[in-house]
This record gives sequence, C-alpha cells and structure tokens, in this order.
Amino acid sequence: MGESAVNSFKELDTKDLEEDMALEDIELDEEEINEPFDPTQIRVDTRQFTISSILKKIEFDEIELQPEFQRKLVWNNIAKSRLIESVLIRIPIPIFYIDASSDKWVVIDGLQRFNTFKEFIIDKNLRLTGLQSFTQFNGKTYNELPRNYQRRLEETDITVVLVEKGTPKEFSKALFERINTTASALSAQEIRHAVNQGKATKLLEILANSVEFKDATDNGISTYKMLDRECILRILAFMIYPNIADLNIKSIKKLLDEAIHKINSMSDKEVDLLKNNFLSVMKIAIEIFGRDAFRKIYSNKSTRNPINKALFEAWSINLYKLNHKEVELLKLRRDYLIIKIKDLTDKEKFDDSVYRITGNIKDALRRINDIEQIIKSVLV
Repeated sequence: MGESAVNSFKELDTKDLEEDMALEDIELDEEEINEPFDPTQIRVDTRQFTISSILKKIEFDEIELQPEFQRKLVWNNIAKSRLIESVLIRIPIPIFYIDASSDKWVVIDGLQRFNTFKEFIIDKNLRLTGLQSFTQFNGKTYNELPRNYQRRLEETDITVVLVEKGTPKEFSKALFERINTTASALSAQEIRHAVNQGKATKLLEILANSVEFKDATDNGISTYKMLDRECILRILAFMIYPNIADLNIKSIKKLLDEAIHKINSMSDKEVDLLKNNFLSVMKIAIEIFGRDAFRKIYSNKSTRNPINKALFEAWSINLYKLNHKEVELLKLRRDYLIIKIKDLTDKEKFDDSVYRITGNIKDALRRINDIEQIIKSVLV
C-alpha cells in the first residue's frame, strides 16, 4: 500500500535484483476501472512542497483530511514515530497524492502521514516512541526536540502529485485504488542512498548520469528504485575489495553497505580515481562490444537482448582488472571474442542460474571467474 514504505521501516531488507527488472514489468490490475478515462481530460501536476507549507494549509483548513474513499486511521504511535524518524534520517518517503480540483484540497493518498505531521508538529501531542536511530528522542514531543531537528522536519521537501481542475471526479477515487494495489516499499538501494548521504551518493549520481554509462548500457538499466545505482555500486564494491573471498562477508547486501561506507570515508583524490576507473571500463566496453555490451549475443538471432545485469557485473570487473596492454590486445582480437561469446551463448552458457543477479557472493565470484577464463582464452 502507499503508506507501507514507512509502516514497514523496521522490516525493510535487500530484495534480489531481477535480471530484466523495469517499471513497465510491473503488472497492473485494471479490474477497478471499467470505463477508460479520456486522457485529454486528465490534468496532473507534480510539485515539491515543504512539510511546513503543507501544514500551513492544514491549519487554515485548506486540505480535507477525511475523504470518503480513504481508509480509517490505523497507525499506532510507533508507526507515527518512525515516520518522523524517517524524515530526520532523510529517508525518502512515498509520494503524496492530492485532488486539487477544488479550492479545498482532498488527500487521495498520504492521509496517515499528513495526520502524523499534524499531530506531532501542530498539535504537539505525539510523544515519540520505538525510535531505532534517534533513540535519544524517545519520549519527547516536538517542542522538546533541538531546534535544528525541528527545522529539518519543517523544511523537508515532499513530492506531491496534484490532480487539477477539469479532471473527472471519479479519477481521484480510481487513482487511490490504483496506488494502493501497485505501490511498493523502498528498495534496499533507496534506503542505502538515504542513510549514507555524502561522497558515495554523489558519486553514484554522477556515474548513473554519465554519458559513458548511458552509452555502454544504451540506457538499458532502469532508474526505477535506483536499480542503476545499485548495479554501479556492485561494480565499485568489487573494485574497492578485489579480494572479497578473503573478507568475512557472505551477502552482497553487506558488501554494498561496506562499500558505500568506504567511499564516504575516501579522500577526494581516491573518489576521483574510482570514478575514472569506472568510466574507463564503460568506454572499453563500448569500444569492444558497441551496442551489444553486457547483453547475451546469439549467432542466429538478429534481435537485441536486454541488458543482463549479471553480465554487466562480470564483464565490468574483468575489464577493470586488465592492464593497458591486455585491453589493447582484446580490442585487436574483438572479432574472435565476439565469435566465442556467441558460441557460448548458443550453448546456453549464460542461461545458468548463476547469470541472474542475486545477493549470493559465491554466484557473483563464479560468473566473474567464468568471464575471466573467456578473456584469457582470447588473450593467449
């Protein structure tokens, strides 16, 4: 449900990245909408508001907090408190949806979050409880928080989708039903991004938006739930920790957590070197594979396959390990390499379960070794 990302704050775990996950892969339930809406009549705008500006509208009764299609308030004080804590930690919270087709706005989705902010900041009658990070604030009300944390709450930007005037009234109710059957919790990378702000998050943003990455993947890795940044972070983690087998780490989740902490502690010079190494790998991939980089290539199929994220990881790490002389030789023997890859693909070498992205480090090391052997056979 729309509110579940915050309500399940304690239980959020890493979910395995699916090989071809993208927003359009999510199957939507169309049963609730019997008559299609005329797209020309639907007017929707996405805007940023501070929490304090929304609360000001609530104070002046400019927002209706009890629309008929909303469910009853069910959050307990722990759930409310953890929403407040999420904002203090700067964890992104779900988008709010509002029917702004009349002078008094009506909350489509986000009712419990708005009421929590109202109860804590305006009414000042909510005492925080069950906090996990800001445990020192357990038992405190808004007035008892240090002023810098009060400001953080008030000045936090939230994303609001406004259904504007002229849109059919039934659209708002249908939108609410759609949201509450398709929304999902924050991904592990979104949480990792929120709680580790610093050099690492800036670096991942730069790399995800770089021409080199976009060209090498041909925009084939979705930005949905920061999937692109998690894929990049996996590469950086193997760059930072070349001897992962020697580390006492059994899961990719733990590895990525360690890597993002490590990057945040690096000097600017070290971060620049990491950035340049990654971009260099992307350039090499383009030069060798062109538009087929990180994809399964068949000898008898003209259609292009989607990015295989396991291959993205395995090829990137191995290209990074090569010295300049080996890279140049691989470029010279590119045609032989492509033939060899096509032959292995035809034989379903890359259809093994190990070529699906999971949280298993052993699988990751195995496919990295597989690609290493292919490269060695071409370089000999």
